[in-house]
Amino acid sequence: MSAKIFVSYSRKDSKPARKLINAFAEMGYDVWVDWEDIPPATDWLEQVFRGIEGSDAFIFLVSPDSVKSNVCKAEIERADLNNKRIIPIVLREVPPADTHPVIRKLNWIFMRRGDDFQAALAKFRDALELDFEWVAEHNRIQADALKWHRGKDPSLLLRGSELRRVRKAVEAAMGREPKPTSLQEMFLRYSVQREKQRNILLAATIVIIAALAGLTFFANYQRSLAAENAELATRNAILANQQRDIAEANADLARRNEREARRAQQEAEDQRAIAEERARFALAQQSAARAQIYQAQPGELYTSTLLAIASWATAPSDESEEILRRNISLLPIPVKQTRREGAINSLNFDAQGNLFVVTGTDGNACVWKASDGEMLFCAPSPGSVNDAAFSPDGKLIVTGDESGLVQFIRVEDGETLYTYDAGGIVRDVDIRRNGDQVAITRDDGRITLLDAQTGKRKYDLQAFDRLKIASFSPNGRYIASGSVTGTVTLWNLVDGTIVSSGRHRGEVLALAFSPDSRYLITGGADGYAVAARTSNGQEVYRLLHEDWVTDIAVAPDSSWFATVSNDRRIRLWDTPDGGERLRMSQEGYVNEVKVSANGQWLATTGADRTVRVWNASTGAEMFQIPLEGEGLALGFSGDSGNLVTGDKTGEISLWDISVMPAPESYVQFDGLAGDVQFSPSGDWIAASDSNRVWLLRPGQSPTLTARSLGTPNLTLNGNVSDVVFSPDSVWLGVSTVNGQVLVYNLQTRQPKTLFQTGLGTQIAFTPDSVYLIACSANGSVEMWSLASLRKTADLAKAGSGVTSVAASPSHIALGATDRIAILAPDGEEVTEIQAPGDHALLAFNVDGSLLASANSAGLIEVWKFENGGFSRVGSIRKDSIHSLAFNPNGRTLAAGARNDVFLINPLTVREAARIPHAGNVSGVSYSADGNVMATASLKAIQFWVVPRIEDVDANELVNAACARLTTNFSQAQWSNFFGNEEYRTLCEGLPVP
Repeated sequence: MSAKIFVSYSRKDSKPARKLINAFAEMGYDVWVDWEDIPPATDWLEQVFRGIEGSDAFIFLVSPDSVKSNVCKAEIERADLNNKRIIPIVLREVPPADTHPVIRKLNWIFMRRGDDFQAALAKFRDALELDFEWVAEHNRIQADALKWHRGKDPSLLLRGSELRRVRKAVEAAMGREPKPTSLQEMFLRYSVQREKQRNILLAATIVIIAALAGLTFFANYQRSLAAENAELATRNAILANQQRDIAEANADLARRNEREARRAQQEAEDQRAIAEERARFALAQQSAARAQIYQAQPGELYTSTLLAIASWATAPSDESEEILRRNISLLPIPVKQTRREGAINSLNFDAQGNLFVVTGTDGNACVWKASDGEMLFCAPSPGSVNDAAFSPDGKLIVTGDESGLVQFIRVEDGETLYTYDAGGIVRDVDIRRNGDQVAITRDDGRITLLDAQTGKRKYDLQAFDRLKIASFSPNGRYIASGSVTGTVTLWNLVDGTIVSSGRHRGEVLALAFSPDSRYLITGGADGYAVAARTSNGQEVYRLLHEDWVTDIAVAPDSSWFATVSNDRRIRLWDTPDGGERLRMSQEGYVNEVKVSANGQWLATTGADRTVRVWNASTGAEMFQIPLEGEGLALGFSGDSGNLVTGDKTGEISLWDISVMPAPESYVQFDGLAGDVQFSPSGDWIAASDSNRVWLLRPGQSPTLTARSLGTPNLTLNGNVSDVVFSPDSVWLGVSTVNGQVLVYNLQTRQPKTLFQTGLGTQIAFTPDSVYLIACSANGSVEMWSLASLRKTADLAKAGSGVTSVAASPSHIALGATDRIAILAPDGEEVTEIQAPGDHALLAFNVDGSLLASANSAGLIEVWKFENGGFSRVGSIRKDSIHSLAFNPNGRTLAAGARNDVFLINPLTVREAARIPHAGNVSGVSYSADGNVMATASLKAIQFWVVPRIEDVDANELVNAACARLTTNFSQAQWSNFFGNEEYRTLCEGLPVP
């Protein structure tokens, strides 16, 4: 007997399918196949299903197209439903995971291109003909069962000898394939039941006839038994009722046990979920803790950021968010990273700041674009290139190397125009600002002046010892050099005279002229920075450091200069008198310092493998950039938007630092800034330092100093703590830490001290500008009339615990420990907000719909006024808060803390952005239009353009952090931190080392 087989395939496999089907036919099999691969219609699909049901075996041709076909899927499921013998044959490779589950679990026969076709046919024949007689019997039973199932006609059921033969065949095939289908089992079961019913009916007929014959005989006997049976039935009924009660009780118990089992199962699942969540949270916290540790280690900010990303991705938390936001604020955007062979010796920009040249021990001087890091060319030298300089017009670079070779190279195409042999090591190269001369500093104590147009030697300047550095003055009148023994020599190039400018006890390591050419500042191994006048070489002052002074940079306006030292300090000094302005520190020797062209930023680098960028007005650390090795060289682009670094490993990196919040302008004071406020009218800015108050116009010069401000408008008896404008901008209120409270009429320019208690006082004006509210440290709160300048009411007595005050158009808020009292404008208490903490600071937004408080523990809370009461919106915890202010539109709350200003969304009470500062931010205020924010910290008031400050939503934290990284963790780093946890890339798009 030939087997009937059904072949399922994809239309795209027609060619190999025909080859197989022809082979099957030659083997004697009856093949059912549909050569028309058309969308299924009802009649067509029924015909296909009939073909499957009538077949002995179902052959599925596996390919990437057939596993995607919906028709093939339906055919597979029909064959599986009818328990057909299914044989998968692979035509083209497909991942098992992509196939239907029925196909995936079976053994496959491979007939791919390149496989042995005849051997595969032999395997197919063995698979198909195994126990063929049972397969045929199985198909006959299935056909009969389907015919019965469609019509449900009892006459189609099996009976008699045929039923016995089929049951015997099924029992004999027990455990073999194909197994009886559920339909076959039901068909046999109904056939058996039907046979039993016929037999019972026949037996019943015989019994009834016999019974009728004996009924008469037994009638009397049965009547006597009836009474006995009735009594027995009664007893049985009683017993049945008892058994029913027992059964119902057992059923209730079973239901209770089932409910208890379900509850226990649910509890177990809940506990498992809790355990998994705790494990995930513990893993996230472990990563956050490590991120915090690495955050404090120099050069490990990238590691810290990746660990924080891993923590946030596993289970977001306040800890990982704080680490990410802190790191994001400290990291610039990488533009380009490349590597040279050997350490970097020098890095210098052209005068326009558009190109930079890097020299190194690999014997090359390479020129790059500052905008995108594109390398224009590299000029090779026979020895390590120690220095290179651009001509003032940027068309030429001059290089000097260890072999003594000096090259003049055209920037346009990198062509060497001419060379000069210095005859010994070239230590330094400098070009005069007018572009006519090149100074070549030689190791033998001479400075050779070359003609920049021809490369020819003009003359030599002889110093007293071996030289390392030399420089022209910006005006071109002077050239100065420093020797290894500490001699500083200053030549007047106009008359050829030598002007001595001092001597160090040890090697001169740094030398810089002020941009106005009035001062020459040198630093040496003796730990001194010495300033001298260039006109006569006279020493003005010398500044002692704790170790070598390794580099010096002077501000563009010559008003200050910076020194860096092996004592790990960065110091800013006033140029005229050497007064120290600021002091910062790094974690290792500091090798180099540069000032940006706009004078706002200071960049330093050194042994701690970081580059730090500092705010030159406050000393705030704005960026901390990790390096591969010890930092040796750096420089700013001309627009101060990019920073270039070079380290000891030869890595050169270009960074976009324009993402850094930059103050539009600032006011520099001699003393510590106390507070700053914009008037509601927008006409005035009140600013204080120490015990003085200045009134400034918003349009005044963008950078001022206390010296240029002239006489202060007010001088008080102690350091100013608060300056506040009245809502109508007529009055200015001032309070001091010594308890003096003063009001100043902006129209009459008359000040008036209201009282002096010796206790610190917070002040606020009522919304109608009629009263001043004063809250003293002893808890007393007083209202003072601005018309009579007399006290008119006591809102709280001494000892009340009130420590802060704020006023809105409709309420007065008094902050005390664990509560905030809300008063009407007339002083009557309206309600009270219960909240833990001391509520040392309070602030309303402009319309009074939002109230913010901050306590000494750094907890900031926001309440919203609605439906006649205040409801809590949320809270956020930061470092100790020293100032609070809402933006006029009410969408931002600025919180001044130690070393930062946090910008918070008051409707979600989540951080949106932060601005690094130095020291306590004691004052923060917005302009009337909300476009400018003023902050007070250390000795400066800074003004920030609000629209330029980039918000970072919590959902964008990972993207913002990844944008500041250069690589993912390596496999080794991942294993070190996460053990056997499967490796994953934390930042998509970044390379894996």
